[in-house]
Amino acid sequence: MPVHITEISLDGLPPQPEIHLRPRRVNLIYGRNEHGKTRLVEFILSSLLRSSSKMTLRPVEAAGFVTVSGLPDAEETRFNPRSRSKLEDYLPAPDAGLPPQLARLLVVKGAENALQANTPGGLGRAALKDYLSNQGVIDRIQDRVPKTTRQAQVTDGRIVGPQNGDLKKRKENLDKLAMIDRLFAEIDAQLSDGPLGQLSARLVEVQEAAAGQKTARQQYVNRLAVDLARWQQESDALPGHEVLHLDADIREEQRLKEEIDRLTRSCREKMPLQADYHWLEAALQTYRAATIPQHDEPVWLYPVLAAVSVVATVLLAFFEFPWAALVTALAALLTGYLAYRRLRSDALANVIAPENRLIMAEFERRFHTRCSGITDLQMKKTSLEQEISLLKTQTELLKTGTERLQDLSREIEHRLTLWLPDWRSVAKNRQAALQILQDRRTFLENSITRVQIALKSSPVQPVPGGETARADEFNPQVLVDLEEESTRIKEKMEDLNRQKTILRQRICDVTGESVTRSLAELIPALQSMRMELEHNARAQTAEILAGIAVTQAAQELRAGEDTALQTALNNPVIREPIHALTGRYERVDLVEDRLDVSDSFQSFRLDELSTGAQEQVLLGLRIGMASRLFEGQPLFLILDDAFQHSDWLRRPAMVDEVLRLAQTGWQVFYLTMDDHLRDLFLEKTPPLLGDDFMAFTMKE
Repeated sequence: MPVHITEISLDGLPPQPEIHLRPRRVNLIYGRNEHGKTRLVEFILSSLLRSSSKMTLRPVEAAGFVTVSGLPDAEETRFNPRSRSKLEDYLPAPDAGLPPQLARLLVVKGAENALQANTPGGLGRAALKDYLSNQGVIDRIQDRVPKTTRQAQVTDGRIVGPQNGDLKKRKENLDKLAMIDRLFAEIDAQLSDGPLGQLSARLVEVQEAAAGQKTARQQYVNRLAVDLARWQQESDALPGHEVLHLDADIREEQRLKEEIDRLTRSCREKMPLQADYHWLEAALQTYRAATIPQHDEPVWLYPVLAAVSVVATVLLAFFEFPWAALVTALAALLTGYLAYRRLRSDALANVIAPENRLIMAEFERRFHTRCSGITDLQMKKTSLEQEISLLKTQTELLKTGTERLQDLSREIEHRLTLWLPDWRSVAKNRQAALQILQDRRTFLENSITRVQIALKSSPVQPVPGGETARADEFNPQVLVDLEEESTRIKEKMEDLNRQKTILRQRICDVTGESVTRSLAELIPALQSMRMELEHNARAQTAEILAGIAVTQAAQELRAGEDTALQTALNNPVIREPIHALTGRYERVDLVEDRLDVSDSFQSFRLDELSTGAQEQVLLGLRIGMASRLFEGQPLFLILDDAFQHSDWLRRPAMVDEVLRLAQTGWQVFYLTMDDHLRDLFLEKTPPLLGDDFMAFTMKE
């Protein structure tokens, strides 16, 4: 659903009185300089876009709001300059995320067409990375990774890098943690007798049982992976689209059978007509041979003269020659009468002929209708010719359909043999065989989904080629109970350790506690210190590993950065608006950190073009990048005198391109002081959009 501005209401926008607008698809706002157009744009920017804070805006003192439709979970949403939430909080982010300069992409303020401030030509590599790829996001994330972490790497399961910064802090924490672990090992050795020894023995049993359950869990997951592979292989051998294709072929086979039966019946019914047709051909030859009277003039003379006279009458009447038309009309009546008398004499001669009487009698016997003469014979022959032609066509269709049915049946049987080795048990019922295949396909899909869900929820990953013999021993509840019991035993052992005082001094040395405190107070301090060190070490390790992963990903993405950006620039979505607006430039290339544009003959630096040409190229890039970034989610584009530097010959093409963008679902606001641009919009927009166009003039 498009995201459009549906209402703009504000008060106190000098020098304008209260403004209340109900924007349409294309909106033309006209006004002289210093009459509030740019202030209106700044009000909209401050109300809607958080990224507008990076643009140079004057303080907004006007009270009012801007209403936007098409946002998730709301039919319409109101914004104002003091709103905490902005449009960026509602827009669904594209794959590369919302660009930080979204306001500069969607809005041209005060004829400032540049998409990147302080950049030759108004656009460079940095902005392109934000608008055309996710590299800008990666760069900003990588900048948060400390320099020492970026220089580190993982080798043989260990983090290797300069021993300063975060890596140095992590090593210090790990050394302290190892020292505390050695202290606890000594405590365990000191307390191995009595209850501590029993608890230790039980803890070993519990841990072994838990290890057995974890092994069984691993093998259970391995078996799930084996089942998944087997079912996926069977699913690949029985693709869903092939089953649908088979269903369609079976339906087509049934349709062909019905069509062949219909054609067979129709041909059988029409076969006797061939004998009647052959009789009519012979009868017409005999009839004509016996009844051709002798005349001096040719048979076609009077009908042709009558037709010529009628045509001449119509033409003379059309060109207003009444007397000549009257003469030709009388000639048409005379020649028509002579033609009629000739035909009547021929008909009377035919009736008199004895052969004709026999033909008429046979005609009435065959067709059960009276024959008045040769005309009836010819009409009946013409009627039978249509039937005979239809019979021939149906015969050909019957032959073609039979061949097609045979080929289709063989193909269906081939596929059934391939997918159902015992399909002949249901050979007479194709639908039953198809149902078996559909049921098997449904079973495979459900089984694959169930196993995939189980694998995703498992804390361990399957081992390729791993064992599965103990998979049935796995019981999730038993594993939870064993882990809970292990935790309880450890807690009891820690309670016993607190009763010992032999290690008090060493614990005090590590913790810095007073030796006057009891062991019950010192051991928790040591444990707390260990937990804190372990927590810090884990957090530091996770942060360093994440930094290494981000750095590696950024390096991999950066390796193809130029190619990715150039590919995006070559996209027709970006190239076509540029060519449409400039009428000349067909290509944009990224050269180091600048942009070059090319026509059919040579290339030019964007920053060396004229102001009007730069304006056209940047507007084309703006339209193309916005369309590409928000594909399937049209937004709005606000242009404040974006064409004012363009020559008058290029302006119509620029207006046409903006209207083309509006026809794809984008909402366009164009603010101008230029009468020519105003008139172009007033001329071109209504024929394309009808009532979906608003024109507003700022008050003087």
